[in-house]
Amino acid sequence: MRARKARGSCARSTPCLFGSLFSQSDDASAKLLLYELQVPPEEIAAAMKLRPGKRALIFRRLYLIDNKPVALLQGWLVPEVAALPRSTAEFISTEDMMREDRKSTRLN
Repeated sequence: MRARKARGSCARSTPCLFGSLFSQSDDASAKLLLYELQVPPEEIAAAMKLRPGKRALIFRRLYLIDNKPVALLQGWLVPEVAALPRSTAEFISTEDMMREDRKSTRLN
């Protein structure tokens, strides 16, 4: 599936690279290539303050402008975000994925 002009907004206090990319063309899109729970590498787990062996959500998005790849982003999110179905995550921004997680689990 392809998400066209991903919904959501960038944090107001920092520039949003991908918002900038999407503003450059009416034919901008993003594809969610990976969205699953995995045990992260030690340095990622330590940075996220996860217990050893605890899984986190890994995701990868490919960003395209005029059908040409311009960026590939991979990140790790707290495991609670995985409660959001992939079918929903495909059509919303990463920021909105985290916002939805905070609504449902009241994470701070």
